[in-house]
Amino acid sequence: NDIGWHFGTPVPNTKGNVVCKLCGKVVKRGITRFKEHIAHKTNNVAPCPNVTAHCLDLCLEDIGKKPSVAKLLDKAKKVTCFIYNHIWTVDLMKKYTQGNQILRPALTRFATHFIHLEEITRQK
Repeated sequence: NDIGWHFGTPVPNTKGNVVCKLCGKVVKRGITRFKEHIAHKTNNVAPCPNVTAHCLDLCLEDIGKKPSVAKLLDKAKKVTCFIYNHIWTVDLMKKYTQGNQILRPALTRFATHFIHLEEITRQK
């Protein structure tokens, strides 16, 4: 049921090794690490050179369904909404971020949730 299995297959007689259907690379240590390969979201595994935007969006959607990630995304949305609903907090944010903005999350694109978290973390 995991979206990662659309793009990878388990290597027989191994524990946690997954072969990428898009590029043929064997990713060790499980499906979560394999999804990082597809999503280009970590330095721990080489990114897949053949991933499409649709594949990336599906993987990020699946990662966003994990309870800990969903909770973090919800908190980030609340912080962003609070900041942008009060002009004085927008001014304060601009002062401390040298005029940079936090990307507002869109309802239809899952990738924006993760870009949103990156923006908040970078501005921290």
